[in-house]
Amino acid sequence: MRVAHVKPMTYVGVFVVLAVVTAVEVFISGAGLDRTATVAILLALATSKALLVVLFYMHLKYDTKWYTYAMLFPVFMALVLTAVVFVHGLRS
Repeated sequence: MRVAHVKPMTYVGVFVVLAVVTAVEVFISGAGLDRTATVAILLALATSKALLVVLFYMHLKYDTKWYTYAMLFPVFMALVLTAVVFVHGLRS
């Protein structure tokens, strides 16, 4: 499946969103929130940034769906690992 070249402003827009999310991450890390809440929020923001990078800069959004399906298993395993680390951290 071929898609017309993406306009440069799309990349600029994604870059601006990534920069804003990074600024929010820096603010949250110094906001003095509960450690568990801070880690959960930062993980969610980092995941959203990774998703944007994969979709736009790695062109997964405009590629065949097979690449998307191939990406789902590692993402699922990363979520399982994160959950295990959280549960283990809460018990300590």
